[in-house]
Amino acid sequence: MFRFMRTKLTLLYTTTFTIAVGILMIFLFFALQKVMDKQQIEELNAFFMREQHDFLQQLQTNEPILHIDPTRHFFYYIYDEEGNFIHGDSQYDGLEEVIESYFLTTNTAEKITWQEESLFIIKRPFMLDNRNIGYILTGKTITTQTNFFKKTLAVLLITTLLFAGLIGAISHYFAARAVHPIQQAYDKQRRFVSDASHELRTPLAVFQSSLDILHTESLSSFGKEVLKDAETEVTHMQKLLEQLLTLARADQLVLTTKDKVNLSALTTETIQKFERLTALPIEATITPNLYVIGNEAKLLQVLYILLENALRYTQQGQIAITLTKDGLVISDSGIGISDEDLPHIFERFYRSDEARAKGGTGLGLAIAQTIITQHNGTISVSSNKLGTTFIITLPIFS
Repeated sequence: MFRFMRTKLTLLYTTTFTIAVGILMIFLFFALQKVMDKQQIEELNAFFMREQHDFLQQLQTNEPILHIDPTRHFFYYIYDEEGNFIHGDSQYDGLEEVIESYFLTTNTAEKITWQEESLFIIKRPFMLDNRNIGYILTGKTITTQTNFFKKTLAVLLITTLLFAGLIGAISHYFAARAVHPIQQAYDKQRRFVSDASHELRTPLAVFQSSLDILHTESLSSFGKEVLKDAETEVTHMQKLLEQLLTLARADQLVLTTKDKVNLSALTTETIQKFERLTALPIEATITPNLYVIGNEAKLLQVLYILLENALRYTQQGQIAITLTKDGLVISDSGIGISDEDLPHIFERFYRSDEARAKGGTGLGLAIAQTIITQHNGTISVSSNKLGTTFIITLPIFS
């Protein structure tokens, strides 16, 4: 149980810190990328402002000319208002054919990839007397920056993974330290319950023997009534001690004995025993040859707890039991459980007003839940005024 708690805390801490670090890394990456994009735009704007006069002259000459110079840092393409190419200087032969159609209806700054080169291009209109007379595409290569960002992203991912591993190790250490005092206190409580239950068995046995001796004496009617009450209380205390011992052992959440249990046969045999104890009809739908790996005695105890509860709180109607590969369902047509009591029925020593009137220790369902948890299963309950239904899921196989 505490190992699971440590693992859960470790995963919680690690996931939380990893998400936080991941968000920080993503923010830094995109912030850096935005700064670099802003720098590219400023450089292209500065280039345009320096060469604006020459660009207008080239547009007005209306002579389609393209110069290719591989040593250029910036490139540009000038178009008239109808989208016809007029002039350009570039280090890339054939690029104008790619970007002409792309930027025909686009008025934004764009990043494109062309022949393994990353390019940053801005489209800007030429205005004369508030009239659009054409536009220019200015750009530059950002291949070096793109490769830098790819390497940076890889470094950030590796750093995040390494940091997650480090946080995981640190979280496991602190989770173990946080759980240790709780585990110590829990172990002391469990040992106390176990020791106290064992120690109380002897005086209860002596008390029971004394009561048995009194049966041989001539007692008044009042004395016989007192003796009967005392025997009832002794029986109740013995049952309570047995249940406390069961819980103390079950809290370890480790099954010392595991076998292949024929759950279909076990359920059928248990139903047959209870049918001899009650006049209530028990409707059983049992899928044959269903098995589970676990402890047969403990699973039998769960069946007894649930069926005894169903009989105790059902005065008329019937009890229905269904066993399929999906799980075990036990329903009754009894008094039901109120909405206020329903969330608490698996708590130890919890008993509703109706339960107090029927007797019991308030430990049965807690024991059942603990045993089912030991078998890697779940137990849930639903109830209304027409009865109560318990649903048990287990790793059942054919």
